[in-house]
Amino acid sequence: MKRTLTIFAVVFFLILTTGLVLADTYEGYDLSGLKPIKIMLSHPDVVDSTQHTHGSALVFKKYLEENSQGKITVNIQGGGVLGNTGELQEQVMLGTIPNHVSMGHTEGTISTIFPDIQVISIPYLFDNVDIALEVMEGEFGHKLFELMREKTGIRVIGIYDNSFRSFMNNEKPIHTPEDMKGMKIRVMPIKAHQEIVKQLGAIPTVVPWTELYTALQTGVVDGCENSPATLVLGSLHEVNKYLTLNKHVYSQVHIITNDGWYQSLPAAYQELIKDAGEVTALELRKRMRIGEEMALNMMQEDLKEIYTPTPEEIAMFRSKVREPVMEIIAEQLDNPQLINEILIEIQKVKKSFGLDEQ
Repeated sequence: MKRTLTIFAVVFFLILTTGLVLADTYEGYDLSGLKPIKIMLSHPDVVDSTQHTHGSALVFKKYLEENSQGKITVNIQGGGVLGNTGELQEQVMLGTIPNHVSMGHTEGTISTIFPDIQVISIPYLFDNVDIALEVMEGEFGHKLFELMREKTGIRVIGIYDNSFRSFMNNEKPIHTPEDMKGMKIRVMPIKAHQEIVKQLGAIPTVVPWTELYTALQTGVVDGCENSPATLVLGSLHEVNKYLTLNKHVYSQVHIITNDGWYQSLPAAYQELIKDAGEVTALELRKRMRIGEEMALNMMQEDLKEIYTPTPEEIAMFRSKVREPVMEIIAEQLDNPQLINEILIEIQKVKKSFGLDEQ
C-alpha cells in the first residue's frame, strides 16, 4: 500500500508543479461595497495536495480568494475533521455550520435524502463519461438538481465523475456472466448494486471498505467492484489477480452547499461561488482521468489479467442486469418518470455526438 500511495503522490506532484491542472484566475466581478465573508470548505478525504479531492479544494480556495480580491477567505477542513460524508451532507442540508461548502458527495450518500439521484445508477446507462457529463450538465441534470434543491435545500455547484465500477477478483478471469457464478463479491449496502451481483449469478456480500483488503486476503470474499483508481488507492490489486473492465455502473460526485445561505448572498458572491464550483469540478475531472490511467498502468505489474470485454460480452452482462435492476430503482424513486426522461436525453446526446442509437 505504501508503494502505491507514494507513486501516486510523486506523479501528481509533478503534474501540479508543471501547472497542468492549476485553475486560471478570471476578473470581471463587481465587488464594490461588499463586506468580506469566510467560507468553510469540507471534504472527507485525505489532506494531501497530490490527491484529487484536497488538491482540488486548494483550487477552489485559490479561485475565490484571488477573484474576490481577498474579500472571500476559504478555510479548508479535510480528512473528515468535521465528520464523514453522511455527516457533512447533513450539516450542509441543515445549515448547522455557517457558510459551508462540501466536496466528495456521491450518489450513494445523496440517495439517503434524495432517492431520485439513483436514476443514474441504472446499469450500463452511459456508454462513456463524456455522455454522462453532457446529460448531467444539460436539461435533464438541471431538472434533477432543481428537484434536489427543492426537496433537501442543498444546491449542487459542481459535478465530476468517479468513472465506472468494474469487477476485480482473485479466483479466475471474468469474461462473461457465466464466469461469475458462485463468486462472493463485495458490495456496498445499496440494493441496486446487490441486485446486479445477484443477477450475474454471484453472491453479494456487504463488507465495510476499511475491512475489504483483509476480507480478500482471508477469503471472506472472492472479489469486489469499483473504479480502477479507487481499487489502486485501496491497494486491492495486491490481493486480487483479475480485473474485468465491464463498467457496469457510472458513479458521480457532487460539490454542494446550503441553498438558503447561497440565496442570501449578494449576486456577485453567488456568481463567484458558482464559478468556483465549476472550475473545481473541471479540475477534479482532469485529476480523475490522470488517476485512472495511472491506476491501470500500475495494476499491469501485479495482476495476471486486465480484460476489456468485447461489445458482444458487454451485451451479455447488460441483458442480465438492466431490466431487473431498473425495476428496483423505479420502486425507490419519488419521480419514476425520470427513468424514461434520462433514457430519452441520452439518445439526444448520443445523436449530437454523432453516435448511432442503441
